[in-house]
Amino acid sequence: ENIFSQDQAITATANSENVIDLTTVRDIGIGNGDAGGQLRVFLNVTETFEDDSSNSTVAVTLVTDDNAALSSPATIRTLVTFAALTAAGTQYYYDIEPENGVAFQRYLGLVYTVANGNLSAGKITAGLVRNIQKSEVYPASGYSIT
Repeated sequence: ENIFSQDQAITATANSENVIDLTTVRDIGIGNGDAGGQLRVFLNVTETFEDDSSNSTVAVTLVTDDNAALSSPATIRTLVTFAALTAAGTQYYYDIEPENGVAFQRYLGLVYTVANGNLSAGKITAGLVRNIQKSEVYPASGYSIT
């Protein structure tokens, strides 16, 4: 219930396939309110973003609106703008603190704005989380355990 996009193809400007209704009671996860437990938006690139000229960009904006269609959204905050060729596996995490004192309305969603041409490929999974689940992958050490 806290997912905006699940492997959503982003080839042109679009809203997230899901919105979150803030009037629905739900468990959004365990957190303790400190820096490790703040509510965040996570973005995970699940398919590499590509276009013919490699000039396209995707801006991701967290928005709020009084209707589920997000037809007149107010921007909570611009999260990130990334370029075509952003690789699958790239992850982003952002606090949802509003910019410029914007008040939350009933619905939250994301707007993916594609600029400088359309994309031929690229997918995102995004949602709300309390804590970051992210690990670094290091090269093999050369040791083997038997």
